[in-house]
Amino acid sequence: GLIPLSMGEILSTSGRMSYMVKLSCYEVRCEPHGDRCYDLLEPKDKEVSVWEDKGGRIQLKGLAQ
Repeated sequence: GLIPLSMGEILSTSGRMSYMVKLSCYEVRCEPHGDRCYDLLEPKDKEVSVWEDKGGRIQLKGLAQ
């Protein structure tokens, strides 16, 4: 998939340079006919709060770190 290819390129490039790379990744499943979303990186289905902020950006609260 696109994510593993991108990660491989980013990490191989950063290894040739003197930069520190920090990455964040999240995977969320939202029910198509409901209002619940779940963090798929948690061992148990952990519900995530989703809302739109004043700037129109989607915010997710409760994701694993």
